[in-house]
Amino acid sequence: MRQLAVVAAFAVLLGIASAARADETSCGGELSGAVATGNLIVVPGADCTLRDVAVRGDVVVGAGAVLRVLGGVAIIGSLRADHCALVHLEPSLPAAWIAVAGNVDIQRCTETSGKLFTAGRVVIGGNFACHDNEAPCFAVSLTIGGDAEIRRNRGLSYIESSTIGGSLRCLGNAGVTDYGLPNTVGQEKLGQCAGLS
Repeated sequence: MRQLAVVAAFAVLLGIASAARADETSCGGELSGAVATGNLIVVPGADCTLRDVAVRGDVVVGAGAVLRVLGGVAIIGSLRADHCALVHLEPSLPAAWIAVAGNVDIQRCTETSGKLFTAGRVVIGGNFACHDNEAPCFAVSLTIGGDAEIRRNRGLSYIESSTIGGSLRCLGNAGVTDYGLPNTVGQEKLGQCAGLS
């Protein structure tokens, strides 16, 4: 509940909570200090960086595309990546933040994705799913309001120092670890994650 309040507070501060969805915005480079009034589309094969951006819809990452989300980014919808190159949720400074009101779903991508480092704060109001990727998934220092699911990823996936309101499920991965940095899980730890601290 507290996680959702944080996301809502970010939205209100940016003046975007009640905005109607409008046209789509395409990203094929760096987008900074902007408001995307509808969905934001990372076009197939593009390399997109977001910094100090408000998105009043969803973020959709196309095939072969790269998305780097740095600090000061609020997404009022969800973030979805399918067949991408990579998605990195990386606040650029320790005090920086990223807020996603909905879900984050990263699937069938080719490179390591997720939040790789401990710096900054990433709050996801809904669920976090990272699955069927050709490389590891990282869920490091995330705050997730719903469930986290890490499944069928190649390489060693890291789930560490995260707060998960729902369940943590890990299935069919090449391997998972918390690197000795425990997670706080509100419900069950299942599958490969059952033995994590």
